[in-house]
Amino acid sequence: MTGSHTKEKPIHYIATLPGGGVTVLQTLAKILLLEKLTGIDFLKLYSGGVIADSGSLYSLALLECMDAQKALETFIELAPDAFPKTSFFAHQTIRTRSRFTPTILHDRLDELLGDRTLESLQHGFSAGVINIEKDRSSRIAERIMVVPNLETGEKHYPEGSSGNIRLKDVIKAGSSVPNVNPPVTIEGKKGKHLDPTIDQNPALYGIELQRENPLAALGMVSFGSYTPSSEKFSDLFNELSARNFLDWIRGMIRQTYKKAEEHELIEKLLGVKVLDLCTEISKDNKDHPRFNPIDSTSKQLSRLCNSALNDIENRREEYLAHANALLKSYRIRHNLPEQEELSNADFNAALSKSREICEKAISSEKERTAEHQAQIDAHASEIQASPKKTLANSFFAAAGRLASVGGAAIVQAAFTVVALKATPAFSAAKKAEEMPPPPILKTQHIGNREVA
Repeated sequence: MTGSHTKEKPIHYIATLPGGGVTVLQTLAKILLLEKLTGIDFLKLYSGGVIADSGSLYSLALLECMDAQKALETFIELAPDAFPKTSFFAHQTIRTRSRFTPTILHDRLDELLGDRTLESLQHGFSAGVINIEKDRSSRIAERIMVVPNLETGEKHYPEGSSGNIRLKDVIKAGSSVPNVNPPVTIEGKKGKHLDPTIDQNPALYGIELQRENPLAALGMVSFGSYTPSSEKFSDLFNELSARNFLDWIRGMIRQTYKKAEEHELIEKLLGVKVLDLCTEISKDNKDHPRFNPIDSTSKQLSRLCNSALNDIENRREEYLAHANALLKSYRIRHNLPEQEELSNADFNAALSKSREICEKAISSEKERTAEHQAQIDAHASEIQASPKKTLANSFFAAAGRLASVGGAAIVQAAFTVVALKATPAFSAAKKAEEMPPPPILKTQHIGNREVA
């Protein structure tokens, strides 16, 4: 024996980030904890790359430009303006001011990313989009990938991808919701693209990464969304509850099944172990976040952060082990000396700091929401105090206040119908129905409606 030493191989971890609009905040809370625990930027920890689409693409854009703390704070700050709440649809009908600005995400992406291309990425990347102009004889799902050689850093672009594609175009396309944000043309690709509405299968990126790095040791981490515990899962089918049906059956059960199937496929097909960090909601947790991708109320934001951080605390051994594994991989890749493993004290400090950051960010958002509510109330008062005040205006003002709080479709329908019936135009139309039709009947416009 010559005494030669074989260098230990690092495990290259792949991070899969779920979509889900506002619920993506949970993932940012988990990433924040890992950054505070390890002291290293998220994108440097996951050398295998990041798989993202739908809402998670926007959070990834933030992480490209800032650390997890700033990304989480920015996400919370922009959520009420960047995501349409249920009340948005009522606002459009009753003519009150809506806080939602459809272009705000795209404007911020232009500002953050400029003309940066996929070639500039320092990590692997995979995003899913839907091409709405593609021939239906072929698949409409498209995946845009950057697959690195983990030894040399050289990038490989599978068919349909290119290093010249602008990152902001991919992220805009992957997070554009139909009828809210317009479809996006990705320079260098034919057609117009939209949010795929469901997470892509991570196995497809894993296959490409293994093909490019056949000898590399890989691991995969699914940050997930949130799922019922085994006991909660069973109860959902035994309790008669409309909320259970809407909040869970529609979204959680489908996603839970889909994720489990994906992970099984990855482990059997690629031989890659998947660590599932999906937030688990226990049977006794009555204060869980709603599965609603457009609920950006302070209450929902708070529940999303709390549920993620509480789940982390309940699974401290898993998170500690994963953080230590990430640090070990990082040190091997960068030829750094070994250090003492992270302890429970380190975990407690990181968790406490993460809670503090989340609470402060949400508190600031509550103050901004209160200011905005005051503006809505002032606007409603102006309508009521107007010299041209009518019964219809009174209904519109009252509906505006209700929509800003609840935004229920019932509010939209009820107040609009009652207000329209109170207008002279509606009365005239009613009388016209009782009289012989005139030769020509002109159409009057009331708000966004036409009344004969």
